[in-house]
Amino acid sequence: MPVATLDPATNITYTTYKNTGSVFGIGNAISFNYPIAKHWDISINTNVMYFELEGQVDGALSKRNFWTLSSMTTTNYTINDSWRVGASVAINGRNPTGLQGSSNGFASPSVYASKQLIKNKLSLSASVSNPFTKYRDAITETKGANFTQTITNQNYFRTFNFSLNYNFGKLKESIRKTKRGINNDDGAR
Repeated sequence: MPVATLDPATNITYTTYKNTGSVFGIGNAISFNYPIAKHWDISINTNVMYFELEGQVDGALSKRNFWTLSSMTTTNYTINDSWRVGASVAINGRNPTGLQGSSNGFASPSVYASKQLIKNKLSLSASVSNPFTKYRDAITETKGANFTQTITNQNYFRTFNFSLNYNFGKLKESIRKTKRGINNDDGAR
């Protein structure tokens, strides 16, 4: 686990990785899918985790409990045989970065549309993620007995995607199964 210490003489924080400590985690994933109408559905996928971290920091035993959450909600609507639109929101909560720190959470919305140009052969798709947020500040905060360190990385967050897909060949409707059986002819009658 990463362990950060402050050198008071130089006022510099040093981070190193040590094999002192243990992590226990337990979680649960919940998935839900519901057809709202004939051509409209919604799905929710959520993951909740509980962590217990324990280890040495500055020569003292440190214990920490931590809950994390991630969730994705998606809705899709089929307009007709060739058009489909949808939207989603991903939520990621704070995450532990060791005994002393955590990273900030974020939300990430997306919208998409797809059109079949040639049925079951050629399709065109477009999507945009994070249309309202050009940059995301990824913040990691580390705390010690006599310091707090905050590291901020600004990442480009907004994305645009376009794709053109072509399916070659056909999927065989019937798959031939090998006929096997057990022949119990051990002589018992």
